[in-house]
Amino acid sequence: MIQEIASFINNGVASGVARLVGVTGRAGCGKSTLAQELGFPTYHIDSAFIGDSTFRKELMEKKRNRSEKSLQDMANQYNWWNWDLVEETLKTLKKYSKPSIVEGAILGPPAIVNMLDVILFIEIPNEVREARIFSRDTWKRSDQEIKDRLFLTNAYESKYYEWLFLFYGRKIYRIDKEYNFI
Repeated sequence: MIQEIASFINNGVASGVARLVGVTGRAGCGKSTLAQELGFPTYHIDSAFIGDSTFRKELMEKKRNRSEKSLQDMANQYNWWNWDLVEETLKTLKKYSKPSIVEGAILGPPAIVNMLDVILFIEIPNEVREARIFSRDTWKRSDQEIKDRLFLTNAYESKYYEWLFLFYGRKIYRIDKEYNFI
C-alpha cells in the first residue's frame, strides 16, 4: 500500500514524470498521515494560511449576517491562503531532482495545480473522516463550531473537487482509506 505508492512516485521521478506530487482529499481523510508515511519531503499548503485559526474565526464572525457578497467571500476558501507564497515555494521544490509531496485539502488555483506532476486523491467515507475531525478537534473547538466548519468546508471542497477532476482528472490517481489505488 504505502510501498506501492512510494514506488509509483519513485518510478515517476525516474521517468521524469513526477517530481511534485499533490496529496489531497477532504478534511480528515488522512492526507498528512499518508505524506508522513511516504517519507518524502513534504510541503503542507496550510503553512501558507493567512493568519491563524483565531484570525480566521474573527474574520468569519465579522462577515456573518452581512451582505450576500460578504457571505460568499467568507465561504471562498481561496481567500485563506497566500497563494503567491505557495507558488514560490513550489518553484523552488520543482528544481530538485527528488520528489516532494504537496499536501492540502485545497491544492490551489490553476497556477499552482499546473505545477503538480501527479495528484493523489484520498477517498474515504464521510462518517469516518467526520469522526476523525471530531476526535482531532474536540480539544480546541465546541461540537457546534466543528459542525459549522464542516458545513462550510464540505460545501467549498465539493465545488473545488468538481473543478479539480474536470480540468485535472488526467493526472489524478484515486486512493482509498487503506492507501490502495482505486
